Amino acid sequence: MNVWIKRALPSLIYIFLSSMILFLTFDFLPINPFRIDLHLPSTIDYQYMHLLPILFSFILIIPILYVVFRPSKINDFLDLHRLEDNWSIKKILFVNIYYTFLICVFRTYITYICTLPLEKLPMLYLIFLQILVVEGLVLKDFGLHEEKFWQNALLGSSYLFIMAFILLGPIILIALLLFLPQIIVVMQILTPFMTIPNPIFLIALIYQILFVALSEELIFRGYFYNKLRRATKSWKHGSYFASIIISSLIFGLFHLPWYVKFDGLIISIPKTFEINNIFDAATRVLSTGLFGIFMCIIYEKTQSLVGPIIIHGLSNTLPAYLGSTFMSLLYVDYMGLLMSILPIFPLINLLIFGIILLILAGPLIYGAFWLTPKIVLWCKAQAEME
Repeated sequence: MNVWIKRALPSLIYIFLSSMILFLTFDFLPINPFRIDLHLPSTIDYQYMHLLPILFSFILIIPILYVVFRPSKINDFLDLHRLEDNWSIKKILFVNIYYTFLICVFRTYITYICTLPLEKLPMLYLIFLQILVVEGLVLKDFGLHEEKFWQNALLGSSYLFIMAFILLGPIILIALLLFLPQIIVVMQILTPFMTIPNPIFLIALIYQILFVALSEELIFRGYFYNKLRRATKSWKHGSYFASIIISSLIFGLFHLPWYVKFDGLIISIPKTFEINNIFDAATRVLSTGLFGIFMCIIYEKTQSLVGPIIIHGLSNTLPAYLGSTFMSLLYVDYMGLLMSILPIFPLINLLIFGIILLILAGPLIYGAFWLTPKIVLWCKAQAEME
């Protein structure tokens, strides 16, 4: 295969699969018989379920799963080799930014049309083709392997609950003490709508793990973080922190498409970027970036994507199923409440926002760089090389 065709293959397949998914949404029909309206306030981002794109995705993920669970056959067939530290930082960043931009072009439109992350199947084909065909590398070096599988599965399934109990418990207690009346009001509004049918929850969990978590963790942790870490080895300790910050920042920005609005095929000036929603977008970027930091640390300690994939899938699915009390804590407009009792001076508000971030920074740094490695050790999931 010509080298330029090989390099273009992931992008071409991504564009083709993305076009297929867009077509299968049948959004151009006045009445769409293949769309289910969920009407679930507990899942504000996900209001519709498009059946044909989801069915299409579940069928075409079968070859991906075969590659993951039968690596020896693929390795022999494609004559794959081990990952070497032969990429420059500039090349890694170029590939990172190019693929993120390419993904976000379709991601922005599909999330606006479908309110679902249906771009994940094309993402999986893009990154698998990049690793296996373009670079000819084994998946084992990117965190997809069976070593300490059950230890990493234990880590993934227990991590959120341990962190919530130790780290988020005090924060939730403070929120309850400060904003209890507002939380009660929100809880009363949400309670009648909080019963989520089990089949929908099960489908959402499977989709989140197989598509959302697998694609994003493989791209941002297994591939980009891993490559940056190897390319910056000469930086010693700076390599670890620089790789985490760069990959997590791009991962955070990757979630901005949820706040972009379209008018047909032309991007309009999005209403979602009015002053209140700028805070929402910034909070989304910040929170997902912080989540990326935690996942990078877990990957660094385990050299496996099993734990991050399970954590990612559960973190995207469980909040909508934990009851109105928990969801009320999420949907209270804390920033709006603070702004309503503070002087309307932008500099003062920004200063207060910065102070709040500093207050939260201590527990987050503690949880990321001290508690997370401890949990990895408790679950005996630490990589042998460590």
